[in-house]
Amino acid sequence: MGNQWTYTYPVPKVAPGCTWAYKILPYVEQSGLYNNWNYTSPVKVYLEPARSGTGLSVNQWSGNPDNTVYNAGPVTDYAASSMLIGSGENTTGPNSAPTFGPQWSSGPASNWASYRRKLPSITDGTSNTIMVGGKALATQVYGNRGCTNFTLSNGATQACNDEPIANPGPGIMGTLRAFGPDDVWWVAGAGVPFPGHAYPLAPGWESWYFSTIVVVKDRPDLDSWNRWGGPYVSGGLIGMADGSVRSLNYSTANTAVLALTTPNGGEVVAQN
Repeated sequence: MGNQWTYTYPVPKVAPGCTWAYKILPYVEQSGLYNNWNYTSPVKVYLEPARSGTGLSVNQWSGNPDNTVYNAGPVTDYAASSMLIGSGENTTGPNSAPTFGPQWSSGPASNWASYRRKLPSITDGTSNTIMVGGKALATQVYGNRGCTNFTLSNGATQACNDEPIANPGPGIMGTLRAFGPDDVWWVAGAGVPFPGHAYPLAPGWESWYFSTIVVVKDRPDLDSWNRWGGPYVSGGLIGMADGSVRSLNYSTANTAVLALTTPNGGEVVAQN
């Protein structure tokens, strides 16, 4: 499992294709887990104290090289901005025909299209750009972490958006929020670019996408797709690229949250 990508649990040699939450483990005093991965050790620094739970996915690793390597293990209550750090399948190709690089299931992961973002490229300013924040969750997910779907009050099902930190694939909501057209190819279209992006949103996304770039309070039946938030009464905790932490009110307009999400969109953000 060491050199291949498919069905590989997190190990340093495949770190370029792993989630941000795995990559930074040595910097949050978790070098042991980084070098000797296991599925039974929660990462306390990734857990929101106002939420209950063990910090582990309800799914168990089978012990075999199968899909359970992605579905088990530690979870995180915090999500990074996909527009800032990108994903393993960033959009490539000409503006008139958005494509994507090597599929995330193939390797080596080091060859994936990556942002490799550096601080000078955050031209909107590091104090004006979200790096990571609390992710919104439906309260039904609190006791069912790492789930794929949960049951709504009306009996229907909805995505949990809470994959564990071992799940690295593009488009995975468990560790990311704020997907944009440069991040995953299926969001991208041709035409007038999205703020700071080479591509605009694909047709059909414009009517609802912007409503997802918000900070919302956890509640029953919440659709948490692409949304930051948390369990607190007034706002969600957000970490900026300069290292500062703010509380963004749940009433903050989605246009303001979007401006804080794009690293080089050129928007003006009013400071409170």
